[in-house]
Amino acid sequence: DLMIERIQKFLPAPQMGKFSVVPEGTLLSDRPQVTNLDQFGLSESDLVIGFAGYLTPEKGFREFLEAASAFLLKRPEIKVLALGSWKKTESFYRQTVLDLIEAKGLSSQVIFTGFLDQPHFEKALELLDVCVFPNILPLEELNSHTLRLALKKSLPIVIFAKDTHYAEFGFNNNQNILLIPQRDMSLFVQKTVSLLDDDLSLLRIEKGAHELSSMFS
Repeated sequence: DLMIERIQKFLPAPQMGKFSVVPEGTLLSDRPQVTNLDQFGLSESDLVIGFAGYLTPEKGFREFLEAASAFLLKRPEIKVLALGSWKKTESFYRQTVLDLIEAKGLSSQVIFTGFLDQPHFEKALELLDVCVFPNILPLEELNSHTLRLALKKSLPIVIFAKDTHYAEFGFNNNQNILLIPQRDMSLFVQKTVSLLDDDLSLLRIEKGAHELSSMFS
């Protein structure tokens, strides 16, 4: 297809095959949307870190990947699943993220879903082991629909906070959520990977999140 050939000229080689062309006039909600492990290129043995929401600079996605790159390279079974689109992103920022992924050798571990409507988005959340929110804004100031959806799904969540003892809405650090001191991205990544490797902590936080989830349903 001529259109695909043209698009490939602007993509790093590892990104090829990860996109499709939507015919003019097609509603995005009419597209087939993938929400299972196999169609995302994941396997049962993978440990999946989810990043949810639009891929905009204030979400901290690029900074997270940069800080996580050393861990990811040593752990090929860890995958980062970006549940969101570039719709609200400048092309320059998008390219800096793609260039970073290619430069760090992470193309096989960072997976982009593209746009998902809410039912498919919520279904895709179920594929995650941990959901991260490395946003510039801390939990205390964050008004995020995607965060509420992740909480509704009882997911173990890692997020920045001004106060790691923040307890509004029933939050309890290390019991139903994992709070990291604001903007310490190195610690954020370290704690995320440690959580993936600690089944007891994962189960404890997931159980606590389930008990909390009714507040966000």
